[in-house]
Amino acid sequence: KILSKTFPRPELEKLFYDSRLTIDKTVIGIFPTEQLKEPLDYFDERFGLLSIESLEKGLEYYQKHQKIFDKIKTDGIDPEVVLGILRIETYFGKLLGKRQVINSLYSIYVLSPKRRNRTIQELVSFLKIYKPGELDIFTINGSIAGAFGISQFIPSSFHIFAVDGDNDGKINL
Repeated sequence: KILSKTFPRPELEKLFYDSRLTIDKTVIGIFPTEQLKEPLDYFDERFGLLSIESLEKGLEYYQKHQKIFDKIKTDGIDPEVVLGILRIETYFGKLLGKRQVINSLYSIYVLSPKRRNRTIQELVSFLKIYKPGELDIFTINGSIAGAFGISQFIPSSFHIFAVDGDNDGKINL
């Protein structure tokens, strides 16, 4: 109902009758029922966050995008925080995810009844970002949980935090 109140029926029919819309049963394993016995420690040597290679990649990325980092600094955002997020989430854009975001979200909705209310909101947010008919939404890849872009925003976070960093009138993650 929520989708049909938000989007025209022809757009939804085109999406839901597309043979590329599939259910991915592997999404079930992403929501552990109990706390992990050994939480991920980003400062663990195995993660490599503070390795020489990681720090050099961060510096290289910072220098390559100096103008954007100078702008966000004047907006009161700490570039080191942004770099930390980009390193942890996608290793500075190298690991953006290989799953179609629409299929991940659709699969979570279908296979996880307890998560349906939250997931339908993420589906609506995603379809508002990438409107059916304007772009082939099956080309947007991300994580198993539906996060996408260099910063791995979930769709609702995109609407809250994403900004047009180069003032071209578009938000491009």
